[in-house]
Amino acid sequence: MQKIYIRNTIGWHITDRDFSNQLNEALDTGEKIQIMINSPGGSVYMGWAIFNEIRHAIKEGADIETYNIGLAASMASVILTAAEKDKINVAENSMTMIHNPSGMAFGEKDKMKKETEILGKIEDLMSAWYAKVTGTDQGYMRAVMAATTWYKPKEAKLEGLASKIVDGGEEIDKVEVVGMDESAFKGMPSGLNKVLCFAEETPTMKTNQYVDLTKISNAQIREKAWKNYIRY
Repeated sequence: MQKIYIRNTIGWHITDRDFSNQLNEALDTGEKIQIMINSPGGSVYMGWAIFNEIRHAIKEGADIETYNIGLAASMASVILTAAEKDKINVAENSMTMIHNPSGMAFGEKDKMKKETEILGKIEDLMSAWYAKVTGTDQGYMRAVMAATTWYKPKEAKLEGLASKIVDGGEEIDKVEVVGMDESAFKGMPSGLNKVLCFAEETPTMKTNQYVDLTKISNAQIREKAWKNYIRY
């Protein structure tokens, strides 16, 4: 049995590259894989990359189950549903949350309009997937996302976001949230203030990961900005 952990904020504490390396190592063993999630979400694009790697591995014959062992919120709830319908597990003391994507932009009004357009397209993709996995209407899922909906285990199962409720069996660590503030978690159950830790700083970049901005085009800089600031 191989376990891969997705902890804390996607894009800061775990990247798509980190996950890909761990997944490939697990796949090489030929053993069953459990993906253990305790995350508030994070980068949309890195989250989709992780999601798609899981889906691809399953299509190639991998036996993968996902587990919400504490919190699967925002983009992490999408990753939770990457497993086959009967292999999505939530711990009996976990919470699952879905909401609309959010982002940041800087510039004049046309750039602000572009940000709104991009967020709308991401919302389309998210609501379409949630509708597919739950067997509900996309309009219904749009409303659920707009309301920032929190699910206890039985509610997540009833909604179709999980197939099994399991004994926690894992110590639930403090979840560090970077790049998002509490406004993105409106309606948060009061008990979660003991789990979520909102941090302002990002992890220190390794010295061998510097970027020479003089050798990057404006288009590449804009691409990096979107990747870093579109959050779900």
